[in-house]
Amino acid sequence: MRLLISFVALLMTLSGCRNTPRVRETAGPKTWVDSIASIDTTCLQEIDSAKADLQKGKLVFCKLVSLHIEPLSDKYLMDSLLGKFGISYQLGLVPDAIVEDQTPVCYCRYMRDQIITKFGRAFVDSVQHAMDSLAAMNAGDGRQ
Repeated sequence: MRLLISFVALLMTLSGCRNTPRVRETAGPKTWVDSIASIDTTCLQEIDSAKADLQKGKLVFCKLVSLHIEPLSDKYLMDSLLGKFGISYQLGLVPDAIVEDQTPVCYCRYMRDQIITKFGRAFVDSVQHAMDSLAAMNAGDGRQ
């Protein structure tokens, strides 16, 4: 009797393994660019523009600002600093309102990813620190 119960249990176990649905391996989006909706044409156009600039050898570091924040007044210092690495500097306008199905500042985000790939995250952090230091010095001078 034990042998029969053991045999039935073994058959149930083996048949259960055979009927177990396999988990489908699906690769999710690899980057934020892959997850952009096809209806987000503004973002897709900005990415195409960034890719075209990269093909021309133009790499751009963006300082993101909103309409309520005064941009960095020492732009020439940032141009000089980044120019040593072959990087241009520009301001990127961050929208004050979030619009559904639209990704903001895609050109700047894409360029930032390329700078990180080429120079590393520490480089970007250092540039950001330099920009913040310049802004703090300008605020202390009353130049903002």
